Amino acid sequence: MEVGGFVTVAGLVWAVVYLAVGLALAVLALYLYLQYVWRVGKRLAVPLLPPRFPLGSAAIFSDLARAGGRRREFNLFRHLHHVFLNPREWLVDLHLDETAERDARGAPRAIQLYFATRSMLVLRTREDLQVMLGSKACAGRIVSAIGNEIFRQKGIVFISDMPKWKVHRSAALRGLLRPSFLKRLFATSMVPVADDFVAHVEASGTVFDVADLSALTLEIIGEAALSLCLCSFPRASLKGGTGAKSDDLASLAAFRDSVHGILRGLTLLGTKPGLLLPFYSAERAKVQAASRVMMEFMEAFIAQRKAARANGSHATPSGEPDFLDILLESAEAEEADSVAGEAHFTHADIAYTLQDMMIAGHETTSHTLAWALFFLAQDRELQERVANEVVGAWGPDGEPEYASLASLDLVQAVIKETLRLRPTVPSLMRRTLEDTEINGLAVPADTVIMGAPYTLGLDPDEYPSPETFDADRWLANPGLKLPFVFGAGPRSCIGERMAMIEAKLALSVFVRAFAFTLITPPDDVDMFQSITMCPHPKLELSGLLSMLRKLKKTDKEVRILLLGLDNAGKTSILKKLAKEDISHTMPTQGFHVKSIQQESFKLNVWDIGGQRTIRPYWRNYFDNCDALVYVIDSADERRLEETGFELNELLEEDTLSGIPLLLFANKQDLISALDPADIADGLNLYAIRDRQWQIQACSAKTGDGLEEGMKWVVDSISSGSGAGPSS
Repeated sequence: MEVGGFVTVAGLVWAVVYLAVGLALAVLALYLYLQYVWRVGKRLAVPLLPPRFPLGSAAIFSDLARAGGRRREFNLFRHLHHVFLNPREWLVDLHLDETAERDARGAPRAIQLYFATRSMLVLRTREDLQVMLGSKACAGRIVSAIGNEIFRQKGIVFISDMPKWKVHRSAALRGLLRPSFLKRLFATSMVPVADDFVAHVEASGTVFDVADLSALTLEIIGEAALSLCLCSFPRASLKGGTGAKSDDLASLAAFRDSVHGILRGLTLLGTKPGLLLPFYSAERAKVQAASRVMMEFMEAFIAQRKAARANGSHATPSGEPDFLDILLESAEAEEADSVAGEAHFTHADIAYTLQDMMIAGHETTSHTLAWALFFLAQDRELQERVANEVVGAWGPDGEPEYASLASLDLVQAVIKETLRLRPTVPSLMRRTLEDTEINGLAVPADTVIMGAPYTLGLDPDEYPSPETFDADRWLANPGLKLPFVFGAGPRSCIGERMAMIEAKLALSVFVRAFAFTLITPPDDVDMFQSITMCPHPKLELSGLLSMLRKLKKTDKEVRILLLGLDNAGKTSILKKLAKEDISHTMPTQGFHVKSIQQESFKLNVWDIGGQRTIRPYWRNYFDNCDALVYVIDSADERRLEETGFELNELLEEDTLSGIPLLLFANKQDLISALDPADIADGLNLYAIRDRQWQIQACSAKTGDGLEEGMKWVVDSISSGSGAGPSS
C-alpha cells in the first residue's frame, strides 16, 4: 500500500509539473505571438481601431498607436488574457495598400486584417466611409462573434440585421420616422425629468459616481422614451401615479424591468470572452427571458392599438400621432399596396423596431453625459460659461422649454466635441452583399468593412489640435461635421435628434444646478468598449455642491449650513433634530439635506462632510446661506487648534460675512468634555465682532441643548441685527 501510495503521489506531482510546463510554454507562445503582432502593428502610423477594440489581438493596435510605437509605454502582457480567451479572433496577418497615398501623418487609406476565422477591411478616410455607409451594396453587420450570438436571440433583432428586402424597406420607412423626432412631443415628455435628474444627484452627496448616470438615464430618460413611443401611457402612470389601472401598471412595470434586464445582460455578455460564452448560460437566459417579456408586451400593445385605431377610440395625450402610430400607418399602407404573396412591413417588424428604440438610446446617452461631465469638470471656465448660457435661456429657477433648446449653442458645442473625442459607438460595421467599389477600391462580396468615427475624430486636417477638447471650434465653424457618430446614409440612426435632445436637456439642467470637479485623476480614466464607449475604471465627480438656483422659497424658509471637522457629530445632530434614529450613523462622504420645522420657520439644513479632502469644497455651499452652525467635538482637546483654524477660515469668507454663527459644543455627555466657556476662550471667540454668535452646550446622543441652539438661530435670523456674543 505504501508503494501504491508513493506511485499515486509521484504521478500527481509529475502531472502538476507537466501541466505547469505546458502552461508556461503556452504563455510563452502567446507572448511571442503578441511580439509578432506588435512588430506587424508598428507599420501603422496612427490608430485605425478604437481603444480596447473587442476583437482579440486587434485590440493591440489601439494601445500601440496611442503609445506612438514606443515599447516602454506598451505593455504586451496586458493583452494576454484577451487573446487567450478569443482564439477565433487571433490576428494572422494584415495588409496595407502600399500603392495608395498616405496622409500627412503617414496613415494608410485602408488596412485589411486577417483573423483566424474572418477578415475585415478597415477604412480610414471620411470619403470612403461615407460611400460605405451610403451604399445599398453594404448591409448592416455586427462583426463580433459575441455580438452575433447575443443579438440573434429571439426578440433582439435590429433593423440592420433583417433580411435584405427588409433593410431596404426599412430605409424607405425613414421618411415617416424622422418627423416624430422633430416634434415637440419628446421634449415635452422629457421636461419633467429635469427635477428627477437634479434630485437624484443632490441625494448622492459630494462624491458622485458617474456610472450612476447609466441607471439614471435608464430610469428617467427611458421612461420618457417609453412615454413617447407608447403615448397611451402618460409618464406619471409609469411610476404608479394616477390615471392607470393596476393591471396596466403591473404590465408596464414588467416591461420596464425587461428593458433594464436586456441592457444589463447585453452589457455583461458584451464584455465576456467569446470562448467562454457558452458557460454564461445564466446571463443569456436572463436576457432571453427579459426579451420574451418585452416582446409579449409589445405584441399585445400593438394589437390593442390596432383595434383602437380601427374603431376610432384611440387618441394620444398630445393629439399628435406617436411613434407607434407612425409605424402602424406605414405597415397598413404597405399591406394595402403590396402584391399578394409579397413580403411587407409586418407587426413583428414594428415590435422589433419599438424594442430597438427602447434599448438603443439609453446607454449611448448616459455615456455621452459621462464623458461631457468628465471634460467639463476639468475646465471650470467652460463649465461656468455653459451654466450662464442655460440660466440666460431659462433663468435660475425656470422650467426648461423646448423652444429655447435651440438657443443653447454652447451646450450643443460641448456635446458635439464630446462625441468627436468619445463617440459612444466608436465603430460602424457593414457587410458587402455583392462585389462593389469604394472610390476605386475593389471590395468582394461578403467582405466585412469597418469605419471608426473615433479615429476620424482625431484627423488633424479636419480638427486642428485633435487631442484637445475645444468646444469653441464648433462655434467658430458652424459647418464643421461630426465624424459619422450617428452613422450616415439610408441606415443612419433614426433617433439622432432624440438622442441630442436627451443629452442637451440633461446636461443643461445638470450644469445649471451644480458646479463640479473631478476626483478621479484624468490620466487614470481610459476608454473601454463593450456595447458603447464608456469610461474605465470608475469615474467620480466631486463638488456637486454649488447650487446656482435660489434655495429660499418663502420668507420663512431659511438655509442653514452645518459644518465642522469629521467625527464632530454633525450628522448625529441633524438626525436628532429630525427625530431620526442615530444608532447607525456613518461618516458623511458628501452631504445630507434635511428640512426641520422650528416654530413658524422651515429650516433647510445642509450637513457637509468634514474630512480634510472635502473641506476645500465647503465654499461651494456658501451662497444664499442664512446662518452657520459649526459643530465642535468638546471631548477631543487634541483637535481644538485644527477646528479653530477651519473656523477662522470660514469667518474670513466674504460670502458668509455677517450671518449668525451658532457653535455646538457637542458630546457634553462625556466626562472628558470641555466646558463651552473654556472652548470660547481657547478659540478666541470673543474677538468676533462682525456677527451675532452663540456657543451652546449640547449632546447629539441625548438631545440636550439642540432645540435651544436652533431656537437661537431662528431668533437671530428674525432680528437681523446686532453683533458679538448673545447673552
